[in-house]
Amino acid sequence: MNKQLSYSVELEILDNRRNTLIRPGEFHLDPQPPYVEHTLDENKQGRIPVHTGGAESVNTTTLLYLRLANRCQGGHGFADWSASMETRGTGGDFPFDAFVLQDNKGHTREGRLTDSPDATKRERTLALVMQNSKVRIDQRDMALTLTIQIDWRLYPNGAGGDTESLRTKAILHLPLRHIPAHHVLAVDFGTSAIAMGHAIGEDTHILDLHRQSERILDEARISRALFYGHESNTPFLCSDASLRAIGEVAPCAPNSPKYLDLPASKRTIAEDPLTLLLALKSLIAAGQTYLDIPTAKYPYLNHDGELEKLVPPPIWEVLEGAYKGLQENYITPILQSQGKNYSYLVVTHPNTFLPHHLDMLRGIIEAVFLGAGGPNRIYKENIYYLSELDAMAYYYLAHANEYWGDWDRIPEQERILIYDVGAYTLDLTLLTVKRKVASGGVRYPAEMRIERRSGANKAGNLLDECIARDLDVWLRDKLGDLYANRIVADRPEPGDSMTLATMLELRNQIQILKQGLSAQDEAPELIFAGSVFEDLQGLVSTKSADLARYREIAGLRVEADGGVVWCPGADLITKGAYVRALIEKLTYGELMKFFDNEIPDIDTVVLSGRTSLWPGFQDKLKRTLPDVTTWVCPLDDTITLKQMVVEGALIRLSRWSKLTIHDPKIFGHYEVRYEKKGPGDWESVPLEKGKPVSIPLVNAATIRIGLRNPNGFIDALAFDAKRFDNEQQTMDLTIDYNPYGNFDATIRRPDDLEAISIGSHDVHVLPHGGIRPWPMENAILKRIAPEKIGEDFYL
Repeated sequence: MNKQLSYSVELEILDNRRNTLIRPGEFHLDPQPPYVEHTLDENKQGRIPVHTGGAESVNTTTLLYLRLANRCQGGHGFADWSASMETRGTGGDFPFDAFVLQDNKGHTREGRLTDSPDATKRERTLALVMQNSKVRIDQRDMALTLTIQIDWRLYPNGAGGDTESLRTKAILHLPLRHIPAHHVLAVDFGTSAIAMGHAIGEDTHILDLHRQSERILDEARISRALFYGHESNTPFLCSDASLRAIGEVAPCAPNSPKYLDLPASKRTIAEDPLTLLLALKSLIAAGQTYLDIPTAKYPYLNHDGELEKLVPPPIWEVLEGAYKGLQENYITPILQSQGKNYSYLVVTHPNTFLPHHLDMLRGIIEAVFLGAGGPNRIYKENIYYLSELDAMAYYYLAHANEYWGDWDRIPEQERILIYDVGAYTLDLTLLTVKRKVASGGVRYPAEMRIERRSGANKAGNLLDECIARDLDVWLRDKLGDLYANRIVADRPEPGDSMTLATMLELRNQIQILKQGLSAQDEAPELIFAGSVFEDLQGLVSTKSADLARYREIAGLRVEADGGVVWCPGADLITKGAYVRALIEKLTYGELMKFFDNEIPDIDTVVLSGRTSLWPGFQDKLKRTLPDVTTWVCPLDDTITLKQMVVEGALIRLSRWSKLTIHDPKIFGHYEVRYEKKGPGDWESVPLEKGKPVSIPLVNAATIRIGLRNPNGFIDALAFDAKRFDNEQQTMDLTIDYNPYGNFDATIRRPDDLEAISIGSHDVHVLPHGGIRPWPMENAILKRIAPEKIGEDFYL
């Protein structure tokens, strides 16, 4: 025997893929006992995944392997061994009893290796396994230090001969990564409704938010009639919110779930309609940072815990409170009642969000959800953000065979238009999917390339306005002076609180009417006066003599309680001049803008958004796109439309998480605008990256830089032209921009030696106008021609 390590025995340590980490020759004798220290290279070998939440058989982690060997093949002796370990780590608690050595014979920490030509008696390979259920995990990335000691007792000549002892020791530093069970929650906080879904593998279901809202109201003994929204026949929640009445709760911080009522409270809105908050997330896309409310009337607690009556609350804090309320009142109780949890989260967002908008949303979501989810905690790396239209694309990819008839008929390269006409915006995405063929001839989507995106603030809420404008035409024509509360006037007016409350009730009825027409299951009705208006007058006179006159007008019905109901028939609504003008814009005009007046070859159109169910809408769209091969469009199912977004978001994580997506990030082009010939004569000049544009200053008062897209020119920066006045009355403007919605601008006058920076700025893709729909912006609309609908947001 020589005096090398372990004389006739050896220890080899392998990683969990059975690649050698420490060879027997690496152990040495000095200092005693012989030891070696090794750190697993995270960059080369990656972190060891620690899976939790599955069945017990997979709720373990094989960290490494120990190969123990007796090198003597023809002797008469044997070697006994015993193993001991010490553990310590960061990012969790790693108790000693969480670690076992095992092979196919079971768990062991000691054994005997005989001198034998039979390798199975001379060698033994043991897996060092961590039982994950016994480990407390505090963070996603952890570090574990293992000290493994093998004590040998050598019997070279058998039990009756001399014995020798030896000890070998290894210190290993292992980087770990927690991989929780793939339980996914998807949250779609839409502009009109909120939907959520949960998935465990292929098992997906939609959370019934409406039923949970009924439980909440029952427990609080509050009448359902006091809350806003039209989701009673769906599993969704109306996303219209309202400030919670100060008399009901003490003033709180905007990021408290008690700051808002979600859905909105009818009682609060009736007392003050300005408390109604619509399309909160769209305000982010429009670049608004503060909530537009009367802060003096509705104070809140600021960061110092003091009552704030001057500065409006930041929008991101209000949204944080809304998401907290969803988590506390809906997500947690629903999943707990089903014995489920979640460790991955997908949050959808509007098509109009740029990277800096996503940064704001990311901060909100992480503030609410990090560390949540029950035993499988949420890590920020497990939170994903997905455009609502991209979610629709994933849904289609998973169901494409249903529309093509067979998987083999789907083209390897397919151009798809996602057309989403929702409550607040018409969102469009044109994308190309490339499929690859795997072994066995199976096709799968390998790459998704976004060719262009758009979001125009012309959609369902503008349809509400158009129905109201057509109603105004009918009321003026048929009722004359009996038409008391006018919807339209020569100039827009905010109206007093009574007028605004009346128009909000009218909007509420119009939305119910739209649902009935879209589902083709109800004869449309609108109430002009009656109990639904409570203490408000309604739209028409309710004097006794006037009620008798109404009975003589076709289409009007007088109720026993004196209410006046209009029963116009579907054609009168769908063929109104303003409604027809809007539908024409949505199904033709906006598409032509999107495609720069040249429609490309399109294989498939995926249609989404409740406005797409409007009678005749899909037929008009198909006339604009006659060559499309495949149409994905639920004909009359509003529930399916909303579920498609949620299911697509779940599919993103459960099926094609590795699908490569190429996204242009921003749509539109940069422009500078200035008054050229005189006041009001605005000249628009495109701006290219790094190329100066000469601007005459002789008539210019203000210089505006912004983004031009289907919504028009969206102002991002305005500055006083006279600040850069000079004898030549001209200057050069240059911008530099990135694909994430930020630009830097510099100015150089003829005599300047160096350019002057005017700072870095963010762009937005939605204008401020049109985000607050009728009647919130102006209760009384300005009279315009039907062809001007959707073009008057700034007035």
